[in-house]
Amino acid sequence: DEWHDEFKAVAQVGQEFGYMVVRGDEKATPGDIFPQLLHLIVSAKVVIANISGRNPNVFYELGIAHALDKPVILLAHNESDVPFDIRSKRIVFYGSDADLRDKLSKMLARTLLAT
Repeated sequence: DEWHDEFKAVAQVGQEFGYMVVRGDEKATPGDIFPQLLHLIVSAKVVIANISGRNPNVFYELGIAHALDKPVILLAHNESDVPFDIRSKRIVFYGSDADLRDKLSKMLARTLLAT
């Protein structure tokens, strides 16, 4: 999987904060995946979305999280991964997995303090 290392880094940070970290597409269940994704977003304390690669499914789920007023942390490799209409949001730009863990840990701490 292309994003395995990034997810592993995010999971490590989340676990350090005492959270269970789940990927939206992690469980293979029969039928429509949307109710499962919606349940995960609704029950999430924080939604972390890696928008690198501009995956339409990620943006769809991100829109749901924003509509539900969930705290969201955006991740991206570089600014070219970020569409113009969300460039005003705080985004964690990272170059390596270690960089991602460090920056995400700081951003998650700030986000949790604000909620």
